[in-house]
Amino acid sequence: MPGCGGANRYGESAAYEHKIRADVFGDRGDKEAALAELKLSVEADPKDFLLRTEYATLLMETGDIEGAQKQIFEALNNEPSAPLIWITQANLYIKQGATKKAEVAAIKGMQVDPNDVEAPIWLADFYKNNGDTMRSKQMQQVIVERSR
Repeated sequence: MPGCGGANRYGESAAYEHKIRADVFGDRGDKEAALAELKLSVEADPKDFLLRTEYATLLMETGDIEGAQKQIFEALNNEPSAPLIWITQANLYIKQGATKKAEVAAIKGMQVDPNDVEAPIWLADFYKNNGDTMRSKQMQQVIVERSR
């Protein structure tokens, strides 16, 4: 599976069983139960950056900024070339009101994978929301070029 950090079959299976449970709890609006399952998921496969970024996102949503930062830090240690982690870091910075740091993190996400479009999409929205239509249009052009 993408993002799996070499866990054995049992660990990987357990990680994704917990992730599926977390999704069910999340769909039902039970964020505390979803958090508990995502925590178990990350413990079962600590190198999986997809699980860590999802856990970090839910931690942010529930106000645990410190916990979210820890998960992002660990994800970056395991997979620094994944744009999704940098976008998650950018979202955390936005939540903290650090817009310049958010921009820098998203730019880093754009740089680590020259084929990815998620970071340019994030930046296009960021620039648009901050009134910089010229830079937003530049990012839209990057998206088009990367989508070819």
